[in-house]
Amino acid sequence: RGAAPWLSQVASPARTRRLTADDDGVALGAILRDRAAAGRMSMVEVEEWAKHVRAAEDEPEDTLPAESVQPGAYMRNYVRPLYEYFFHFNFKGLSTKGVPIERPLDDGAARINYDDWNETFWTHERIRSIVTTDGESIIEMPKEERWDALKRVNWDKSLEHAQRHRAMHSWHNMYAAHARIVIFHLTTFYLLTILTLRLYVPDSMWLRPQSMLILQAGFLVPAVAQLVADFAKLHVLPKTTVVGTVLEPSKTLLYVVHVALFCSLAAHEGNRVLETLYYVQSALVLVRIVLVPGWAVAKVPEMDSNIYYPRGTLIPMSLFWLVVMAFKCFVEAVVVLRSVAIASVRLEIRRPIGKLLELAKVADLFFTRELFTRTCQQYLVWGTGMLVYMSTTYNWYIVGCCLFGTLRGMWITRLQGPRKEASRVPLRSLCDFPARFVAQIFGHDGDLDPRKMAGLVSSPMHPVLERKWAILWNAIVTSMLETDIIEVNDAKRLSYSGLDTWTSDAPFLQAPAIFTDEWFELPDSPEFRRRMAFMQASMRMRIPKAEAVERLPAFSVLIPHYGETIITSEKELFSVDAAAKAQGSNETLLGLLMEYYPSELHSFRGRMGEHRWQVMFEAVVDLLASNGEAKAAERVRRMSEVHARRDSTTSACSDYNEHGPPHFEFDATGVRERAAAVMELRKWASMRTQALWRTVRGMMFYETALDLLLMTQRPDLSAGEREAIVATKFQCIVSMQRYHFFDAEFLACTEAMFEVFPRLNVAYIEEANDGDAIGGKRFYSCLIDGMCEKTSDNRRVPRRRVELPGHPILGDGKGDNQNHAVIFAHGRILQTIDANQDGYLEEMLKVGNTLAEFRTDPTTSRSRVTILGFREHVYSAMGTIANFSATSEYVFGSLIQRCADRPLLSRMYYGHPDMMEKMTMMQQGGISKATKALNLSEDIFAGMDLCLRGGNVVHREYFQVGKGREMSFGGQLKFIAKLSRGTAEMTLTRQFFRLGSRLSFPRALGFWYGHVGFYATPVLMEMSIWCLVFTFTYFACVDAALTPVGAPELRSYASVASELLDAQFGPLTLLFLVSQALPLLFEKAINDGPIEGFKVIIKQFMTFSFMFFAFQSQLMGYNYRSEVSSGGAAYIATGRGLATTRQSYHPLYTGYALSNMQPGAELLNMAVLGMLARPVMLPDVTFWMC
Repeated sequence: RGAAPWLSQVASPARTRRLTADDDGVALGAILRDRAAAGRMSMVEVEEWAKHVRAAEDEPEDTLPAESVQPGAYMRNYVRPLYEYFFHFNFKGLSTKGVPIERPLDDGAARINYDDWNETFWTHERIRSIVTTDGESIIEMPKEERWDALKRVNWDKSLEHAQRHRAMHSWHNMYAAHARIVIFHLTTFYLLTILTLRLYVPDSMWLRPQSMLILQAGFLVPAVAQLVADFAKLHVLPKTTVVGTVLEPSKTLLYVVHVALFCSLAAHEGNRVLETLYYVQSALVLVRIVLVPGWAVAKVPEMDSNIYYPRGTLIPMSLFWLVVMAFKCFVEAVVVLRSVAIASVRLEIRRPIGKLLELAKVADLFFTRELFTRTCQQYLVWGTGMLVYMSTTYNWYIVGCCLFGTLRGMWITRLQGPRKEASRVPLRSLCDFPARFVAQIFGHDGDLDPRKMAGLVSSPMHPVLERKWAILWNAIVTSMLETDIIEVNDAKRLSYSGLDTWTSDAPFLQAPAIFTDEWFELPDSPEFRRRMAFMQASMRMRIPKAEAVERLPAFSVLIPHYGETIITSEKELFSVDAAAKAQGSNETLLGLLMEYYPSELHSFRGRMGEHRWQVMFEAVVDLLASNGEAKAAERVRRMSEVHARRDSTTSACSDYNEHGPPHFEFDATGVRERAAAVMELRKWASMRTQALWRTVRGMMFYETALDLLLMTQRPDLSAGEREAIVATKFQCIVSMQRYHFFDAEFLACTEAMFEVFPRLNVAYIEEANDGDAIGGKRFYSCLIDGMCEKTSDNRRVPRRRVELPGHPILGDGKGDNQNHAVIFAHGRILQTIDANQDGYLEEMLKVGNTLAEFRTDPTTSRSRVTILGFREHVYSAMGTIANFSATSEYVFGSLIQRCADRPLLSRMYYGHPDMMEKMTMMQQGGISKATKALNLSEDIFAGMDLCLRGGNVVHREYFQVGKGREMSFGGQLKFIAKLSRGTAEMTLTRQFFRLGSRLSFPRALGFWYGHVGFYATPVLMEMSIWCLVFTFTYFACVDAALTPVGAPELRSYASVASELLDAQFGPLTLLFLVSQALPLLFEKAINDGPIEGFKVIIKQFMTFSFMFFAFQSQLMGYNYRSEVSSGGAAYIATGRGLATTRQSYHPLYTGYALSNMQPGAELLNMAVLGMLARPVMLPDVTFWMC
């Protein structure tokens, strides 16, 4: 990473040519042209490199010393010394379990990570610091000696001063990066305050002529706040000087003129010319600080200072924030600031502070006790109003996303009115669906120009095209049948007939009624209806023209796996949890799945056949009984009998059931038959839980889709030829980090996957004992597949085995697990998938369209796509908490992502199911960052680095995959705690700091509120609520002590505080509820119609979702605040299983006392104290309800 600019200065031309070619054998010239097209290299540099490489073609290979070209020399002499320096700098060694032990940090110190050392190689000036053990700089040596001298580099001395960013746990980093947003809010609040005073209380003391100088002094706040941010940068950036930050000429001159004008204005009060100049200068200072990012003032000499702005996005982005801030300012000026202004005036009537204007010196204020107290009371009121104002911007951002995201969603999907009858085809008729599918998926056919393709929608389809479509549609139906989404009888009704007898002379097919009858009754399966509705809606979107399979770039799918369930085990399926038993429950996972998926269980029964079904359930009952689960066995038997009484379709599909699943084996005793039947049940259960089998099954549909597309595009190819082409285009890699240590159960499950998917690749880390290595072990990245030979312990012999410099897991696990497997991924495109996702064949048939997004147009090369994001459907909505989690993920993955993509340009990389350019990610150091704790949220850093380097991240909605989420109360809140702490660590990183400093202000607002603002807003919300209740309690106590009995209500402190609390707390709570409900309502209305949207919202409120989200919000704020302040982030294993037990009070209290219960008790105590102090002046009922 970062080696290209200096490699030619270090190595010989021949060595340079070998080292800079990628592992697929792509020529260096192609890579350089690609980088030049992206704006990362100038054409002059490309020409120089081209000359360099052409000269290398004739250079003999023996110009390097013999030792340098020996196998393993590069690892031994160059890579391992650098790794060992990094390892010993951050770790003590390996524990007895082989886990790296971190070195403790001194108080106030910041850990150096590999980003610091990486940036040492970015410029020639920094490379000069790389010296050998003799103290000689590598760059000063003759060119022919440099390569060999790398073996003698003194890394301790060379990297001694490499740290370029301090990731310390403090609020300095966040404020230094996004001070512009704080200053913007302070300024708008100040201007709104003056406007509100003039509108509602024109006789306020603050508007008197004597107070004008105090008001004018407020315009110095932006400069002072920026000065504080500049001093914070000195704390964050160790290489920065006072001259380069605080005394930067472009800002210092503005500040000096600004202060000089204020001093002149103070000496000559009432001078209109000076006032005008002062206000103009204040506006210039504000524009310089807020609207002009750092890169616009001076060129940043870094590789990551090339942020890309697509053409035509600045106006929509600015319009979004103008609308949002206009609504916010108008509503809050009328509701919030008006109440603050009135409360301030009433306090002035009760305890006047007019003498403040008569003080000769500000210092006299502190010696006038009564006046000082009254002034602090005013600042308490206004400070609380300011906190409320700053804490609501995120909620207004969500409201803005609802507006813009809904409008863009309607434009994308071109919605028509929903049908009245929900039991019919969702949203609209499917009669035109085949033609639209052909027009989108077969767009590569040269005979079909755009005009002909458009005509397909309204005219009969050509017989040849209809046959191609029928092949694909029947395969889609079969895939749904095999995954038990539909029943066998439904599959017959939905399939084309006549494919086997079709010829060019007699091109007759019998189309299913679903495409000819507008009122066709769809299968009962909700999953089938959902997928059909999405597939039809996607065919009406703008999709790139598909490429032929043979012209598609090769791509790989990467799935990280640690210890997640591969195939649901018999113990998981047939055992009752001990905690559930203690609570009197006899519910097994199998029973829950049978209850949640009755229609799919019935489909499974029809596919299995009556005989195999009976064999399977006899085996299940015996297993339950042998585990001591007699009650559970009886319950499963009763549920099986209920399904047996339903109308069976077995007789109608005896030809299918006669063969059954292909891997069933029969023997005289029936043991193998029973085992195979139980394995089928385990796989069925795995397809309904968050198991790896479900993910692999879904991703291997890519292989099926490519084969089907080839069958329609090249009917002349044989099955073997198609298989060979598909093998060169697609690869699925499961990075099983712990495969080397799998027990028999996990190995058997892995072998079951290899039996069904022999081309599935598994990458894992192998350990070997070696006394000379760190910790006495050497590590290797290995690759196996289903065609590798087996060893005696049922493991596979690696097809590839690459030695690593040391222990590869130095971070929190997932990022290292992904990065070690990237070297085995072939192709230009890489898709990252989590181990709890799913895929659908009808979506995988769009592979030609999705990969076409990465086409590079030389005329607009900078707008090329580098990371491509898609929608996700959360399939784990089983239970109330799971439904809350699913709906929030549904909104985030659709409406919020749509708006973050355009117009806000704030979408980054989220790890799944994004596609990306593999070589670009490798140039950045991998697809995920892996510094322990600091990169706990490892995925987003790829997008942040890419944004800084000029990449283009986009989001598309015509493609979807499935996604599982946490389904229990504890699991969901643990997941939120992990995200909050990971985001807090992200705010300490250099990527966050540089984006905050270099993005344009509208884009910086979108980046803040689209990421960090979601977790930082609860902190401000908590502070606002605390200050509101404290203000009420404080004034009630003061009122009880100072107000005589029988005093008029107008002159009561408590009345002021009570009305202030009512006026702010109610709107604050209402805005929170609206921002929670509105996105779900709007997105459901787009996809399923407004009636369904209102149904979902009513269901959410009836299940008290707002209480759960309020609890979750408080937990987010607590974890974010504590992590920024003191650290301690670590990976939290949440577990994704069904919630089958009730938690007792003790673990709930110990888990959430500090974050939720104690703050709530504190607020309650303060409110009760205020009520007891002044019971006649209580807040309205809205406060107590909220």
